[in-house]
Amino acid sequence: MAHQNRSSGKESGSNSREEEVVRLPVSDRDLSQDLDVMPSPQKISRMQPTVQDLLEDGVEEGAELTAVDLGIGWDEEGGAGSSTPMGWLVLIGVMLVILGGWAMTKLVSGEASVAEASQHARDELNQDEREHQDALVLLTKVENLVVEYLKASDIERKVSFVRHQTRVLPLMRNYYQRHELKPEKFEALWDFHAVGVGNYPFFFLSVKVEGEEAPLVLFAEQLANGDLKFDWESEVSYQPMGISEYLEKKPTEAMDFRVHARLDSFLGYEFSDGDRYQPLMLTFRDTDEFLFGYIDKNNPEEAELTEYLWRESWARQPFLLRLRFLPNTQSQRSVLVEKVLAPRWVYIEQGDEEPTP
Repeated sequence: MAHQNRSSGKESGSNSREEEVVRLPVSDRDLSQDLDVMPSPQKISRMQPTVQDLLEDGVEEGAELTAVDLGIGWDEEGGAGSSTPMGWLVLIGVMLVILGGWAMTKLVSGEASVAEASQHARDELNQDEREHQDALVLLTKVENLVVEYLKASDIERKVSFVRHQTRVLPLMRNYYQRHELKPEKFEALWDFHAVGVGNYPFFFLSVKVEGEEAPLVLFAEQLANGDLKFDWESEVSYQPMGISEYLEKKPTEAMDFRVHARLDSFLGYEFSDGDRYQPLMLTFRDTDEFLFGYIDKNNPEEAELTEYLWRESWARQPFLLRLRFLPNTQSQRSVLVEKVLAPRWVYIEQGDEEPTP
């Protein structure tokens, strides 16, 4: 025993040299008393319930809570994971259907617009083609009529191509007693376009005739039935008598003359009152003779005639005027303009026509 104790002491001394043990001071108070007053172990309450607690409480209270309802289902192992909620899937599906319908509507609308534009272009091309064909038909018809009209060698044949045949036939007979009726050969149609004379549709034609340097000017009226009739009076510049004869005889009865008119300022003899009369210079085709014409400013046609001639003062304008000398006139060339029958040299209506000689 004594041997053992010495051995223990030797080991104890060795250990004390290798490791120094520090002992804290201990109060003299009985530890057993402290143990007697320590509270008994109790369940420590948590500040925030766990998932399990909530689930258990929910089961006890009858609430049907799920991980998704708690906002943690995306991270819980074995929970909802990355799957999309059914409501979002329905919403996305509805949006896709709407977008698909909108895209189809735009596609169909775009196709309809393209088809409509294409159809419109085809319609315009077809319309242009129809108008072109109609113009060719009309041009061919006009050329054939001109050919037949010019080559007519007698009055009865020629009058069948003119307008107002009943009234014009006696004028043609009178005219061709003083002028030779010669057939003419058509070479080319230099100009052909529509013109308005009053409210009536006419065509202006410039025709190249064989052997003539200057073109022949023709007017043709398009009747309601589509037929074309030539205005023979304007073609030959028909006058009731020659201008030289008219100046010599000075008839006081009214006659209708085809003139070129422009505004003038000469006042004299019976027409010296500038407040009452508007003077005109009147010239004629195929002659150097001229007249001074005077239109009364009280005449309702004067203002329109004067305005037109003022606006078109750059050139003489063709008119069909009713003229007469005053009785016992002292003037050699001054005549009264009783009526403006028509612009150009064309009678418009039957009521404006001169009496048959």
